[in-house]
Amino acid sequence: MALQAKAVDASAVDWSTLIGAVVGGALSLLGTILVERQRGKTTNKTERRRQELEGRLAARLTVVELEDARSILRVALARKPYRWPPSDDFEFEIGAWLAHSAALAAAVPDRQWELVAGPYFSYRSANLLEEVSERTAEKMLSVTDEAIEALKEWVDTVDASQSS
Repeated sequence: MALQAKAVDASAVDWSTLIGAVVGGALSLLGTILVERQRGKTTNKTERRRQELEGRLAARLTVVELEDARSILRVALARKPYRWPPSDDFEFEIGAWLAHSAALAAAVPDRQWELVAGPYFSYRSANLLEEVSERTAEKMLSVTDEAIEALKEWVDTVDASQSS
């Protein structure tokens, strides 16, 4: 009988050890999953923040380039009689766009992206054709104004979200 009691006790110990190992393993796995999930959220938040900051810088540099184009268009349209190009060998500068359009695309909403990309398509065409009618210049000025306002609005939104 004593031998049988020890066998029952050993069997109970084996089961309790097994249950303890399973419960401990499950808790360990759950802890690891929760930590990794939190790490993933932090990494995603950090990446979004990095993209937002890169986009903000890109937007500011692009606004400067757009404002330069706007000034050139205004001067050209103010001249009477109208003539294009405003000076010999003139070309619209698109360096900021070429360097930073990918950062803008990753950061800004579609609406702003479309408003900013539009003028650059017309600048490239004007650079290739070397001819812009007065009516086209007026339209280019209008879309340039919209692009500048869209980017400034987005930068203001980003700045406001950072300060809160």
